[in-house]
Amino acid sequence: MLNQTASNNAITEGKGEESKRKIFGIRTLKTDTAEYVKDKKISLIDVAAAESKKGGLVSETKTEKLNFKKLTLILLAAIAVGAIAFGSYWFFIREESDTRQASFSAKPILVADETVEIIAIADDPRNFLAALRGALETPTRINSFLHVSIVKELEEGGKRSITTKEFFNLAGIKAYAGILDYIGDRFMLSKFYFSKEWPILIFKISSYDHVFPGMLKWESSMAEDFQEIFSIENIGDSKGFFEDREIQNRDTRVLYDTDGNVLLIYSFIGKDYMVITVNEESIKEIYRRFASPQYLNE
Repeated sequence: MLNQTASNNAITEGKGEESKRKIFGIRTLKTDTAEYVKDKKISLIDVAAAESKKGGLVSETKTEKLNFKKLTLILLAAIAVGAIAFGSYWFFIREESDTRQASFSAKPILVADETVEIIAIADDPRNFLAALRGALETPTRINSFLHVSIVKELEEGGKRSITTKEFFNLAGIKAYAGILDYIGDRFMLSKFYFSKEWPILIFKISSYDHVFPGMLKWESSMAEDFQEIFSIENIGDSKGFFEDREIQNRDTRVLYDTDGNVLLIYSFIGKDYMVITVNEESIKEIYRRFASPQYLNE
């Protein structure tokens, strides 16, 4: 009897201890949310709003990354297109420049009876002037018209005629400021042999209205600029004086020395050409050739 009572008491105490143990259930999002709501004293609506905002931030971050990639691709494409456009522009401009420069190697302004060629080398004006004088002294027949072709060798091969500006720079000619912009690129150095050899320069001008007043201002130093090419003598300290003169019904400007000798003559053929020479016979020959279509290379 006593033993049975002790056994019952032991069972009762065991059940009491077991009842005191706390049994935890399985955790789920629902239970965690319920506990979070209970502890923080907020509603389920607040939790849902927070989750929605969190998802929105993630979405916005992804969108920003995507937009940045798109912008980078657009910029790279724009740079590539710009590089291609610039390369094409440079290529075609160079091709056009080479073509335009090659056009200077075309026929001289007037048909010549003979032609001699010299290579222009930009080293010393004295060497260039010596080459010019040597070419102008080439023996020719009487009443013949010689063309001195001045060319420049190209790096890629071939040759082209030099421009007026290049000619003036090589020869050390200091024209009146601004006049070269209107004289034009084409010119012709020649010689007419009559009773004597007379050098002649012919220019294709682009604006008579600018060149004519520029020539008047250039007259004070023109003889010195062309002294070496035209072998002008007797300039002296006074440099002579210019006067208007009519030759074959054409207006000309003539430079005389103090003794009345002709040093230089220049005249315009219409409004498209200008001629500079040192003798009346040579300018008459130029007038004659311009009047005959068979001599004009245009």
